[in-house]
Amino acid sequence: SSCRNKKSQNKTQISFFSARRSPGTSPSPPIYRSLRTSARLPADILLLLLLAGDNMSTLAAARADNFYYPPEWSPKKGGLNKFHGQHALRERARKLDQGILIIRFEMPFNVWCGGCSSMIGKGVRFNAEKKQVGNYYSTKIWSFSMKSPCCQHEIVIHTDPKNTEYVIISGAQRKTEDFDVEDAETLLLPADEGSDT
Repeated sequence: SSCRNKKSQNKTQISFFSARRSPGTSPSPPIYRSLRTSARLPADILLLLLLAGDNMSTLAAARADNFYYPPEWSPKKGGLNKFHGQHALRERARKLDQGILIIRFEMPFNVWCGGCSSMIGKGVRFNAEKKQVGNYYSTKIWSFSMKSPCCQHEIVIHTDPKNTEYVIISGAQRKTEDFDVEDAETLLLPADEGSDT
């Protein structure tokens, strides 16, 4: 009877894996085909492997996530970045000794390129070099220098903490987008001069 139970258990495992694929779909990946044919594993282990599927961790994924500790590492050698002799930000920190950090910068407004007069739209992203160029009281003034995507012309933008604005220093010109109140068919609200709020 125990032999009969094992055979019926194997049939249920095979039928379970067959039922996972709906008609008209592509054949199962090799891992599922090999699991279907190997009826030696218990059903709960097979189910676990099926649910893990493509999410099974690999050594490459572990290294990419910085969770891989090589055999020669020990806690006395510090963290993994110190052990490998690299910064946590990798390539983005290659100019950190000069006070420059590479960041993703998004153009805050529409500008005209100073090199080829092409328009660079608001929201276009750049790999920009960020560095501190001064202070406004205790607030740092940052400089962002980047290459334009059209002609590789250098654009430099500074923060303006006093006016809570960005200022183009060189390489581009801000597109003026003023409008007339009558043309826009809107109302001009008077400035409230009495209150400071």
